Amino acid sequence: MADHSSSIASGHDVEHIGQDGSVRPSYDDVNVSVLILVGVIASILTFVTIAFVQGLYYRWASAFEDLSPNPAVVQSIEAQKAKLSANPDTGRLSIEEAMAMVAESHAQAGDVSVADEDGGQAH
Repeated sequence: MADHSSSIASGHDVEHIGQDGSVRPSYDDVNVSVLILVGVIASILTFVTIAFVQGLYYRWASAFEDLSPNPAVVQSIEAQKAKLSANPDTGRLSIEEAMAMVAESHAQAGDVSVADEDGGQAH
């Protein structure tokens, strides 16, 4: 007869007698109720985390939608568009028109420079 004292002491491969009289092996079983409880708690935490992140996203999205542009910036953009659309046919300026506008703006600012006939500038 084999000595089963070592297998009983280690807890592995211990044989139990079932209700029908059959011998069945027993293993280190997991506690199913604890496993189910951990699964339910993990599911709830996952759901709460998803809901929280969605709430943050929609709050941030609505905050950015409600922002109105700065009136000074809008006015500056409209002024630039008005300058660029001076020629209503194309919406573009020719180089000559652009040079004339730059010279005019410098003349208004007091920085008067007159181009001589050779294309150089005399100050």
